[in-house]
Amino acid sequence: IPINGISRDVSPSRKLIKKLDSNLSVLNSSNSTVKVDTFNLELGTPYHQLKTEPERVYNIIVTDDEDLARKALIRVLKEAAKKLHIRINFLEANDGMELLYLVYDNCINNNNQIDGIISDQTMHFINGSVCQQILCNCTNIKKLIPFFIVTAYDVNATYFKDLNIEGIFSKPLRKCDAENILSHFIT
Repeated sequence: IPINGISRDVSPSRKLIKKLDSNLSVLNSSNSTVKVDTFNLELGTPYHQLKTEPERVYNIIVTDDEDLARKALIRVLKEAAKKLHIRINFLEANDGMELLYLVYDNCINNNNQIDGIISDQTMHFINGSVCQQILCNCTNIKKLIPFFIVTAYDVNATYFKDLNIEGIFSKPLRKCDAENILSHFIT
């Protein structure tokens, strides 16, 4: 059956695939129909594995006062997200002050959920651990936002013991560390 101009063999369990506006309907061997969003359809995927709801998009703030370091961090996180099959909307902050503003603006003003924060420790105005202290003391944030520190300096982990820091990672962030951070959102 041609889908988007590509002919594919259809297994006996899938009798019919037809396009309906922006959705596909799949008629399985028991003659029940399953609607599937076209943007989630992968050719060759059995009908019982097709996603029937749009994927969740996670909002993560990435904070670093060095522009190149922040862009490199986001690039590694995007690669990890692709590997883990999760969609992420990255919000960028240049300093702890801007990080706090983004949390305020998204959580309080816009009612958007922030799913995680990845921050450099050493910045000009407010460093990462002080931001986490401030966020822990905010009463209007519905839940504690997972907070990760990425730093180029050797850090004594006991310094962060009481700050609800999910993890401390060295720069440059390795792919396996990026996957470790993002796995907190899909478990």
